[in-house]
Amino acid sequence: MTGGYSNLNFMVFIILAIGGAFLAFSVRRILFKIRETERRIAATVDEKNEAAADLRVARQQEEQLLQALEEGEEALREIARRTEEVQNRMAVLRQATPRPLNLVSLEWAQGDHLYEAHLRNVVAPRHVGRTVGGMAEAGVVHGYAPTEADFRALVTNRLASEGGYIISSVLPISLGDEGPALDGAGIAPVEPPAEDEPLGDLVGGDVAGDGAPVEPPVPAGPRPLPVRPPAAMQGVPRGMGLTPAPAGGG
Repeated sequence: MTGGYSNLNFMVFIILAIGGAFLAFSVRRILFKIRETERRIAATVDEKNEAAADLRVARQQEEQLLQALEEGEEALREIARRTEEVQNRMAVLRQATPRPLNLVSLEWAQGDHLYEAHLRNVVAPRHVGRTVGGMAEAGVVHGYAPTEADFRALVTNRLASEGGYIISSVLPISLGDEGPALDGAGIAPVEPPAEDEPLGDLVGGDVAGDGAPVEPPVPAGPRPLPVRPPAAMQGVPRGMGLTPAPAGGG
């Protein structure tokens, strides 16, 4: 009887040992599965965070692109507006009548204004064989000076060599108007053109540096000139340095 109980206890011990071993193996396997699941969850969370970060970057880039498109459209509208303004100005300029200038001198200084002097012939020209197209044939001359008195003195100095002409009237010219400005309010300082823009002195009867008169070519009449002097003339002294022309022979 005692031997039977001993065998039973041994069998129970064996069964318990085997059950415990299976239980321990199952627990370890469950723990392994839990850790593997945790790793997968962590990897999924990391991927989700990366996707969210990429999405935020994509949204920022989308906002930047939208802003760039709006700025580009605004720039295109501004370009179209300026193009229309330029076309309108070109159309107005095409319809405007060219204004020929018979410049007394090309000298110009900052702050000078454009003036127009009307000449009156009191006697017949006394220069025999003189080429036409100079001051004697112009009737109207233009020039730059700080004041009307300075311009009148400038023209008077040139008339001393021409002879037979007096100044009838002097009017300031406003470059923004169609004609001469009748009052001083319309006077505006002129701006010099580009250095490569040609200008010509159409007063005629120029005198060379050695005092000998230089006969200019025969022009068809006063040529249209720019209403602005060249920039290279800004630093030139305002004095004309003219020498009275010698009296005609015979």
